[in-house]
Amino acid sequence: MGVRKHIKRLNWLLWPALVVVALLAATYIVTAGMLILRQIDPGLVQSPARSYILSILALGVGVALVIGLPRIVFGVRTSRRVLGIARLPTWKDIGLGVGGVVVYGAVAMVVLAIAAALSLIDITQVQSVGNTSVYGVDRLVAFATLVVVVPLAEELLFRGFLYGRLRGARVPFWLSAVVVSVVFGAMHGQWNVGIDVFCLSMVATYLREHTGTIWPGLTMHMIKNLIAFYYTFMM
Repeated sequence: MGVRKHIKRLNWLLWPALVVVALLAATYIVTAGMLILRQIDPGLVQSPARSYILSILALGVGVALVIGLPRIVFGVRTSRRVLGIARLPTWKDIGLGVGGVVVYGAVAMVVLAIAAALSLIDITQVQSVGNTSVYGVDRLVAFATLVVVVPLAEELLFRGFLYGRLRGARVPFWLSAVVVSVVFGAMHGQWNVGIDVFCLSMVATYLREHTGTIWPGLTMHMIKNLIAFYYTFMM
């Protein structure tokens, strides 16, 4: 019990740091694994969709580390309620997600326009999503990665695990939402993208708070990435 009480006092540092460190560690682990495979057989890692396969593996390892490390090190289990998946999605969740996209889009446009007008950021900077010259099965892999796997993993990690842990520690809603959204935006590595996804995260976190699940936020995230996929790969 003493260890758990100590953990609660460190929530502001422990849980956000755990998510960031786990994602960075997962990237290094998967990259190292691919380098080893390249030495064994270069043909194993020459797929045009290699960057998307790496993303899937890294996100999978990241989720496993975030959920597994607290249990292994401190004996702290992560319940489905903490992850925001205690129940199956409903049509209402999907409808809220669709509405959330409209709200997030409007807010993001205003914020980005203000930032651009003040010459704070370059809103035309393109986000790197990996190799866009992929076709056939490789394009299906890209679609599955960007529209399904990435939104699901990121919602589990940020609006699920991180938000659930902070709220479980009685951190106020808005402060929890800001912490989650700042970390989420920073992990994207670009100011324009970071601000955009910060706005998405604030709306998704609000929906998480009021529904108790990540499903509306996941719907938002998938729609956003689907639109981005269309303009990047189909136009």
